[in-house]
Order: sequence, then structure tokens, then C-alpha cells
Amino acid sequence: ITLLRSCTSGQSSSPGVMGDLHYEVLPESTASFSVTFHRPHADSLAVLLVSVSNPRKIICKLFGAGISDPSLNENISIVMNSCMS
Repeated sequence: ITLLRSCTSGQSSSPGVMGDLHYEVLPESTASFSVTFHRPHADSLAVLLVSVSNPRKIICKLFGAGISDPSLNENISIVMNSCMS
């Protein structure tokens, strides 16, 4: 949650709400979790799947309608790894 808050400009004291960004974090396995959120500039949901094989290796995959840029996954993974180092 702290990492998610650091990636947004507005913060809220309510769990699951950051400014106008509502999200849901769910465990997917012992080494991964998903974050589902409403895309701010689209009328659709997106899901970020985060796999943490070890603290220095975080791999992210973004899923959602209209998300087709393959470099997004790499860029998000780079940001997540740098935030955790």
C-alpha cells in the first residue's frame, strides 16, 4: 500500500482509496499479487500483476482494454524494482 501511495499525488487515510483512485489488492500466489484499478482516463479497469520472485526481482504485467504497449511492463517493472531498492 505504501508503494501504491508513493506513486500517486493525492493520499487518503482510507484504505483502498487514494484521491479519486480506488483499487483492490489481492494475493494471487505466495509470490505474486494483483492490483485492480479504474483507469483515470478510460472507462475501464486495469489489472497489474506483480510477481516477486525475490526482493530484487519484481516483474509486472499490466492487463486491460486498449493496453497494447509491450514496453509498459518493462517500464513498470523498472520503477517497482527501483522503489524497492
